[in-house]
Amino acid sequence: MQQHVALVLFGFWLNTTAQACPACFDRGQARQTILDRVLSSQQAVIAVPMPGKMNQYQVSEVLKGMPALKGEFIRTEAFGKPLNRLIFPTSSLLTYHATSQRWLKQAVLTLSQHRFLKRALKAPSTESLSTHTQRLAFFYPYLDHLDPIIAEAATQEWARAPYTILRASSKLLDRQGVRKQLEAEKFTNKQIKAAPHPLYYILLGLCGTDEDKAFLSNSLGSPEALAAKLTAHLEMQGVPALDWVITHYLKNSERTPDEINAAVDAIGIHGTANAAIPRLKAQQALHLLFKLRPEHVAQAAPYFEQWQDWSVESDYRKLKSDDPKIQAYLSASLKPG
Repeated sequence: MQQHVALVLFGFWLNTTAQACPACFDRGQARQTILDRVLSSQQAVIAVPMPGKMNQYQVSEVLKGMPALKGEFIRTEAFGKPLNRLIFPTSSLLTYHATSQRWLKQAVLTLSQHRFLKRALKAPSTESLSTHTQRLAFFYPYLDHLDPIIAEAATQEWARAPYTILRASSKLLDRQGVRKQLEAEKFTNKQIKAAPHPLYYILLGLCGTDEDKAFLSNSLGSPEALAAKLTAHLEMQGVPALDWVITHYLKNSERTPDEINAAVDAIGIHGTANAAIPRLKAQQALHLLFKLRPEHVAQAAPYFEQWQDWSVESDYRKLKSDDPKIQAYLSASLKPG
């Protein structure tokens, strides 16, 4: 049953990232946040444990769902191992999922996390360019929050935004703050040094100076977050940088598959934004894949589909590929309009 609930939660998370800037999520970065757990549930409450009664709580506040739940008693199930017994009753986040018809204990909350969730649930929606930029403005002050759980939730909100929304929100950015995030030493729970979130390379490309151009160029020597670095490089350097990416990545036989895919994503992202790199230039660059890198044309298919560029339809059909990205492109090409 817990596995089923986990799949439901993952499905919600997948939908929220479907329109995200692809370069903002490197391997291992796209995690579900504490806010996601509330948004993906039918009901969510803050509750305190009942003394001497395992997995039984009394609702103190309703975050999502029926207000009449306040004061009610709830029995829960929890993911993973049970938490150690606490000396003082501590507020916990509980969520209800109609499919499993069970309440789940998601986390023991600090006061800061409690306040953050209450405020975040009132943040503007992502329904339009205007409201989405307002939503990012709401989460911006939390990006460098001292609580890593809150900072992660805010970072994911920004990372899930399409690149066009990030560009529209660039006036919010503090260039020094972005560089600080990229240069800070961060460690995992096992004290293994962690790479910066790819988002911050994207943001630096949107707010950086000439000094940052050199920083980004030097960063291209390491493979981490390469799509984000190349996206930022193209943003800051413009069309001349596109020719450089074509020469040094698409035409370079020594590049790895991951490096080629990163270059394709960076070009595709800019083609969709149609700003620093005109879409026509991006299309021409990705058309080269059929000759230079036919094994990577599937990576470009979603961008051709977004742009409604059906000029390569016959090239894709000749491949007779069952790759889902190619099949989605071919299916879209058959739809009227």
